[in-house]
Amino acid sequence: MTPAPPRPEPRGLRAMFLLRRAPRTWHLALRTMLSIVVPASVGYATGHLSLGLLVAVGGFASLFGGGRPYAYRTRLLVLVSLGEALAVALGIWAEEVPWAGVLVVTLIAVVATWICNAFAVVPGAYQFALCCATGTALHAESADPVQSGLLVLAGGLFATLLQLTGALVDRHGPERQAVAHAADAVADFVDAVGGPGSDELQHAAALAMQQAWTVLVAEQPVASRSGRARPPEGLLRLREISRTLQLVLADALRRGTPDPGAAGRARQLGWQARRRRGPRQRGVLFALPLGRPHPGRVLLTALEPGSRSFLVLVRVAVASLVSGVLASALGLSHAYWAVATSVLVLATGFDQRRTVQRGLERSAGTVLGVGAVALVLRADPVGPVLVAVVAVVVYGAQLLVPRNYAAAAVLITCSALLMGVAGSTQDAGELLLARALDTLIGAGVALSVFALVSRKTPAAWLPDALAAALEAAADAVDQLTPDRVVSPAGLRARRDLERSVTRLRETSTNNLNGFPAQRDAAERLWPVVVAGERLAYRVLAEAYRLEESGGREGSAEGRARLTDAGPPPSEGLRRLATRIRHGGPATGLGDVPSFVSRDVGDLRRVLLV
Repeated sequence: MTPAPPRPEPRGLRAMFLLRRAPRTWHLALRTMLSIVVPASVGYATGHLSLGLLVAVGGFASLFGGGRPYAYRTRLLVLVSLGEALAVALGIWAEEVPWAGVLVVTLIAVVATWICNAFAVVPGAYQFALCCATGTALHAESADPVQSGLLVLAGGLFATLLQLTGALVDRHGPERQAVAHAADAVADFVDAVGGPGSDELQHAAALAMQQAWTVLVAEQPVASRSGRARPPEGLLRLREISRTLQLVLADALRRGTPDPGAAGRARQLGWQARRRRGPRQRGVLFALPLGRPHPGRVLLTALEPGSRSFLVLVRVAVASLVSGVLASALGLSHAYWAVATSVLVLATGFDQRRTVQRGLERSAGTVLGVGAVALVLRADPVGPVLVAVVAVVVYGAQLLVPRNYAAAAVLITCSALLMGVAGSTQDAGELLLARALDTLIGAGVALSVFALVSRKTPAAWLPDALAAALEAAADAVDQLTPDRVVSPAGLRARRDLERSVTRLRETSTNNLNGFPAQRDAAERLWPVVVAGERLAYRVLAEAYRLEESGGREGSAEGRARLTDAGPPPSEGLRRLATRIRHGGPATGLGDVPSFVSRDVGDLRRVLLV
């Protein structure tokens, strides 16, 4: 039985008052607060508050890298710090030439969106666009581009050191958390397999396992990934736990029925992962999943014309340029805040519902934040009191971001404006009014551009994503022999299948939350998406089963496939993918692998309806 599509996410005023469940982030909020407050306090104590606040701008680098292994986090934060420093320096330099500021901020926004989205760097491009906009504002204060850039870099490096303090307590803390979360997700799916809601839990478990392997393999030092150096015992132990978890998940996917003992085993593995010390790893040899494709390939893929990532870049480029030009033409003193707001609304590539909601929440939060700052400034806080207020609002904002963005936007606006008022010679009233107007212009332009561009979203995106998943499944089926399943080609096929099925779900979710025509098409194709996901996960489960058997089981069948003169079992999947992409009857497909015959039958039935 195919479940009904997920209900669209709430929006409007109702969503603004929702308090969502989220992981505890007090430690991240504390580090972010210290990254900003410490430089500001040092600047005030030495009589150079404006310079201290400039260093604090670099402190926002602490927003990046949460949940990543510490070695990987170090490299990421250093690059983020360099990017922030370059953005500020370019912003100051660009203001020397009329209208160059808008072009430079737009260019920074597009490049940052491209890179951050390609490599899934959160919180994304907004921070770099904001730094560039900050640089354009600093030009009015006669700031030096090189000196300002170095101060921002210093703040970013200080934030990097704060982000690494957790390694002193638990070297593999991020890895343990990722594996423990995967264990919980697998246990939840095993408990519900075959029942209502199991498809959503199946997808959540698969994503959690992908994330666990990402932090255990792809984001580890190259020597640890390649085998040139023996990984630490703690990392080896977590890899073995994840391997066992992967087999529990694969067995549940193959069985399709609940196994009471399997859920308990998964939760026990989660408990072992949370412990800092455990039994010595057994030294079981198995093939580690491959990491991400080559960075150059990832970046080029994000630029493919007609792709969703390319459409996001077009939106950001058009909205940034239009909002910057419009705000400048209206004579607003901080026109580049409009560009930053447009980036904030569009750069994440949200669907229609979430994009509109983000624009509304940011606009409402900014207006309320401006009012709150006006009230605070009436009390004329100075020195330590002002720094303390900034500390409270920064800490509160980071706690609220994953729970209620509208409330977080109020505090984010408060912190930015309080720091801006303290570090600027401009009249506070003009600064507050400029922030409100620029934000409203940026959000309005972003939503208008989104509506104009997104309504022309190709209707074939969802069928193409489904066809791509089936083609990736066919490639993986071709590798299901004892010799090939753990070969580089076999591991690459598995990785590509995991990525394609994730893109399939993302595309379907975006359409379900899109414009009316997109929602209707996505709801009509939802049974096909579910059947395609089940098929893909079944192929992955078979690959892990064959790998675990070490070639002992099914080896005769595998060798027969290599010598069979007829078409391979994957040919039926490729023909089905072609029918979905180009249209045509889902008949005459030929043979398909026996372990996915039920899923192929489901696909054929729903396609014929």
